[in-house]
Amino acid sequence: DQVNLLLVVKPETKKVLLVYDRASNPAFDVVVEVLEKEFKKRGVLLQKLEVNHSNELRQKVASFLDGVDVVMTLTDHTICSGMDALIKICSEHKVTLYTSELDSNDKGAALSYGVYESEYGKEGAKKVIAILKDGQDASSVPVTSLQNYYLKINTQMAAVQNLTINPELYKQYGSRIVLNEGK
Repeated sequence: DQVNLLLVVKPETKKVLLVYDRASNPAFDVVVEVLEKEFKKRGVLLQKLEVNHSNELRQKVASFLDGVDVVMTLTDHTICSGMDALIKICSEHKVTLYTSELDSNDKGAALSYGVYESEYGKEGAKKVIAILKDGQDASSVPVTSLQNYYLKINTQMAAVQNLTINPELYKQYGSRIVLNEGK
């Protein structure tokens, strides 16, 4: 879904630079493998750039931007703590920044994909009610995954980061695409 929405919004994408801290999450190996396959199926090259510390972002990312259409991030503490630097680099080089969480959109990422964090709280509250009020055993309360994923577009940063917004998108994707008029 995340790959599809990117290519709907920026169909001319041919090369994506994935910036992430592999050590921050053991599941990233699987996520990166899935992303590689999904991009490859669509004729897009995914180049991986692993970073270990946020202070490496500025120098490392800048040296890998040649021919890159989109810089994509996964959600990890290293990248999130260096998000301001990534936003600045992408803006300076006119490369679209696409984050895997919605909060960075308010800071200046042109595109962000994810769920609203408040949804986790709502799901947790439903579980607590099932256990405390309804008397269900905690082990019998089913695990659920969030389904309400959105693509958030920062309209002010879109042009700065080489993203043209096509109004026709909203006919097909409606409320799944959210425009952010902020920074």
